[in-house]
Amino acid sequence: ASASNPGASVVTVASSLLLVWPLGRTTLSGPALRLLPGVSLGLSEWVLHPLIVAEKAAHGSTTQAFALWHGVSSALYAVATAAVLTLLWRELRAAAVVNPAE
Repeated sequence: ASASNPGASVVTVASSLLLVWPLGRTTLSGPALRLLPGVSLGLSEWVLHPLIVAEKAAHGSTTQAFALWHGVSSALYAVATAAVLTLLWRELRAAAVVNPAE
């Protein structure tokens, strides 16, 4: 990460956390899946949002850096949404197995 882009190291650490946590598993499960929505939304809100605001204030909303940070933030929201839908699907499927419709 360069000194001119302090957010680069944060994004690197965050992406590593999201990609390495389930290492050795074929799918996300257990605590990793339960923490994923909160971690990704927290990163988006508390790390990326200030970077987006600073970039917009400094250079406007037409720069590539602004678009990049917005894209990363959107990807984190997509990850959170997918994780929540997966948790919901698994919960509903488990409930259907326990209480099958008659």
